[in-house]
Amino acid sequence: MKKLITILILMNMSIFSQKIKISELRELSGELFQSKIKSDFSISFMNKLAGKTCPSAYTAVGDMSIWMGNYKAKENGKSDNAEFSVMKYYIEQIKNILSYEDYSSGAHGLSHFAYKDIPISVGLKKNKIFLLVHSLIVNDVYNTLKTNSKERANKVLSANLYRALNYMAKCLSHTEVKYLGLSAIYFSKDFSNDNDFQSLRGETLVFVAPIDKIIAFSNGEIQENDFLNLSEIFLFDRDNGMGIKVKL
Repeated sequence: MKKLITILILMNMSIFSQKIKISELRELSGELFQSKIKSDFSISFMNKLAGKTCPSAYTAVGDMSIWMGNYKAKENGKSDNAEFSVMKYYIEQIKNILSYEDYSSGAHGLSHFAYKDIPISVGLKKNKIFLLVHSLIVNDVYNTLKTNSKERANKVLSANLYRALNYMAKCLSHTEVKYLGLSAIYFSKDFSNDNDFQSLRGETLVFVAPIDKIIAFSNGEIQENDFLNLSEIFLFDRDNGMGIKVKL
């Protein structure tokens, strides 16, 4: 029986490698995060200022039908892009990720604001497939008088991202995707004057971890400190728009 299972796993990996040229995938790096985040800011920040809502009335939820329509257009165009090939191979898992109820409903202060392209990027990390879910927005504005940048990032991680990471990691647990990342934008301002929107700034937290470690942490098999040490965290705060790798 064990031999049969091993053969089936090897056959599945062979089929996967034939369909997708892993070597053609680009490395998902801080530079790529930065380009995605710049795009996210241009949409979210204008919407946030236009709504003048503080702290959490603003919610922008991406439309699954638009995402899938864009996906179908690429598929009909017979895209041979390696990134799209991975998305096509795992489209059912990606649909499950994007239909995650905690952010598709705007609950728990987490929602999506991507309106056209599927907010997924696929690349390599340590020669393994890495999937990044971006264009997430946390519907909270943090007080700069009471929190520093790391404290704000820690609140976003514990209150908004851990639960999403657990769900999404389980969606990908039986695939060749070995690393998962989430990129979420949130806001901060000086609350000494509630009407002063000049001090409102966007900040972004990018959290990356091995999928097996995310699941182990969610199951209580490893402690939070150990999990964080096994993860990578990039912080684009109000004072350092270029982004830095940090420890929380």
